[in-house]
Amino acid sequence: MTQKNYDISVLIVEDDDISRELYATILNRLVKKLYLAENGAEGLKLFKKHTPDLVFTDIAMPEMDGFEMLENIYKIKDCKTIIISAFSQPS
Repeated sequence: MTQKNYDISVLIVEDDDISRELYATILNRLVKKLYLAENGAEGLKLFKKHTPDLVFTDIAMPEMDGFEMLENIYKIKDCKTIIISAFSQPS
C-alpha cells in the first residue's frame, strides 16, 4: 500500500475527463482524501459536504465556472486554491 505523504484533502474540479483523471492519478498517491467534480456546481456541492483543505479548479466549465464556484466557496470557508486552465486572456 502506498503511504499518503500529506494529511490533507483535495477537491479537483475539471470538466475535461483526461485532465481530471491525470490530476487524480498523481494526487491520489500524495494526499489523504481526494474528491473529483466535473463542473463548478458539482464542485460546490462536494465542497459543502466535505470542506477539503485545497481546491484545484479549471476556469471555463459548464453549469458553473471556476470563478463563480470559488466565490461561493469563499463565502463558506477561506481555503487554499489552485486555478488551472488551458486558456489565457490576451494582454
